[in-house]
Amino acid sequence: MLYHLDDIEKIRSYEKLQRNKGHNVFDISHWDSGNEYKKSLSSILDFNCTFEPFDYIYSYEIDKKVHSKVQKELIGASDDCTIFFQNSTIAIVNICNFLQKNKINNICVLQPAYFTVSPCLRAFEINTKNESLLFQNEVYRIPIEKIINSKYDAIWITSPIFCTSTYYSQQEIDKLQLLLDKGYYVICDESLSIKEYNLRHQLTNNERLLSLYSPHKVIGTNTIKFSCLICNHEYENFFDQWTDLFSGGLSNSSKIAINHFLTPNYYKCLDFHTNYTNSVKKKALEVIAINNKDGDMFFSHSVGQYMTIFCPSVPYHQSTKQTFIRDIIFNTNVSILPGYLEGFYEEMGFCFRVNLTSDESRLITSLNRVLKYINANYL
Repeated sequence: MLYHLDDIEKIRSYEKLQRNKGHNVFDISHWDSGNEYKKSLSSILDFNCTFEPFDYIYSYEIDKKVHSKVQKELIGASDDCTIFFQNSTIAIVNICNFLQKNKINNICVLQPAYFTVSPCLRAFEINTKNESLLFQNEVYRIPIEKIINSKYDAIWITSPIFCTSTYYSQQEIDKLQLLLDKGYYVICDESLSIKEYNLRHQLTNNERLLSLYSPHKVIGTNTIKFSCLICNHEYENFFDQWTDLFSGGLSNSSKIAINHFLTPNYYKCLDFHTNYTNSVKKKALEVIAINNKDGDMFFSHSVGQYMTIFCPSVPYHQSTKQTFIRDIIFNTNVSILPGYLEGFYEEMGFCFRVNLTSDESRLITSLNRVLKYINANYL
């Protein structure tokens, strides 16, 4: 079993033990949104659903005008092609297959990254090495010299930086441009990116750039969503043929999501999402400020669902022990996912993510309890 899933199962077992004692445990890192967010968003959502239970739906059978419209919404007009998938995980599997079949064998995965990426690459017997982003003065840096000196064929990068909703500076985007200019393949997982920050339209010479998007993942409608890969037209036939093998047809919910993305209602929902998360963020920052006694506690977040909070007073090696998370749960009735499970390496220190679409009052009180516990035990 993948250590990521194994460790999460152990965390869930501690939550269950505490609940069996009559305590109400709240998970501030969970990937699902809270009831308050879902109720409010549901009052705005207009999917205009059409129930089509019979015929298969394939990306290549969807009207090319729809492909072009989706692409234009995401990155502006271009000559690239768009391949639709049911979700990002299926898209990742198909990208791994593309890399293997095209003998792109040495891959650098910049961490933190979605936990499925490295195992999927290795399942295709691709030589995969995880490299940590540099983290200097609370700014993320791409280790460009290390990448070039290691002679990789391709770089896999996540934007926004995974679990932080933080986007790359222009200096780092210039590094990606350098890699493209040198002939590297660059895979950008932008599944949680808001379109204003999408990287593809900021890069040129992008014949070897593969960009992954999932607009509804951004707003949290995780059962009605689609993902799409935007890449050079040269690769269109390859993906159209192999997706039949690795993906099958699209779901009706994916088709509904594609159509919804092309309506003004999607952007109404996105505006709600941004306003909601910004409001919760403001209160979370107040809690951080109150508990930041030594001044070394800080956060990483620009705009979006997830914030990551860094607590350097906690030794990183301590945070990787199951007893550490167990003690937090047992003493605070709050559960967290520590950063090591998301690909934050030791040089970034202990951190944990916060889901800003959680129920506001419970999130804020729970976050306060966790930070007070950390201060009491690790300052």
